[in-house]
Amino acid sequence: KMLELALQIGYRHIDGADAYSGWQHDYFETIHQVLEKVSSEAESPIKREELWITWKGEPSSVDEIRDTISKLNCEYIDLYLIHGWRKQWPMMDILREAKEAKLIRNYGVSNCENMEDITRLKSEYDIYANQIQARPPLGKIAGRPLRDKPSMDKTFIEQCNALGIKVMLFATISGYLGGTVLNPEIISEINKYYLQKY
Repeated sequence: KMLELALQIGYRHIDGADAYSGWQHDYFETIHQVLEKVSSEAESPIKREELWITWKGEPSSVDEIRDTISKLNCEYIDLYLIHGWRKQWPMMDILREAKEAKLIRNYGVSNCENMEDITRLKSEYDIYANQIQARPPLGKIAGRPLRDKPSMDKTFIEQCNALGIKVMLFATISGYLGGTVLNPEIISEINKYYLQKY
């Protein structure tokens, strides 16, 4: 219901992952059904090209990516990210092959904060994006310092952008007071912070 409502009120980005299916047994089927429903609505159907589907996984073959697309019934994936980058270089070859087969439009990595790897990924694979965990103002992230003392170099995002790599943030409010804050004023301040900084 939440995904369907989000799409109805204007959201167009779906960020999913193979790993998330472990939390909900019908995860793929749920997304599949919602996409099918919103695309067939009589009044204002949402066309596939209006959506941006980001998917994270650790594919062992191009057929595995093809299977994900089939389960989701989404024709193609706009952005496929290696989930939790741990120098899985052979997977990058799989993503390049999947792009050549027009199964995915773009690819990249998530959770990579090593500039040496980022430079190599851009040079050898021309990655499109890197998705990293956000550091909210005054927020705490397990195992990572406060935003004012980031675990990554202060110019990390600027360096990625200079290479032509888009940086996506995830969990933009989860680190703020343990992710329990649902105060609209605080969320507004967090949004303002990200808009000004990034």
